[in-house]
Amino acid sequence: MGNSPAYSVDPLLLLPPSARPILSAILCDREWVDAAEIRQPIVTARPAGVAAGEKWIDVDTDQQILIAYEGDAPVFITLVSTGINHSTPTGIYRIRLDVSGAGSSPKSGWTVKN
Repeated sequence: MGNSPAYSVDPLLLLPPSARPILSAILCDREWVDAAEIRQPIVTARPAGVAAGEKWIDVDTDQQILIAYEGDAPVFITLVSTGINHSTPTGIYRIRLDVSGAGSSPKSGWTVKN
């Protein structure tokens, strides 16, 4: 009564990890984030027409994540902000122009030849 802790244990922590619902994630001791706010990148297969060592990007408009690849290997991941109400056109496109100095290169050596 006099020396009891001033906090309670989250009942989800009492369940074995395999039985816990995916509702939230632990950031650190006693801090949680709603699972809907967590972005989980999904590695994508290299599209047809992209050579084995070629550099390419994949933009997931649902998760708002960009993944840059060299061949099949992801080399850079970042959050992005695409169009409002999914207005960004989807498809496979070739990059034809590099606007030098725009600060958009995710990794040194990522330049596009005109």
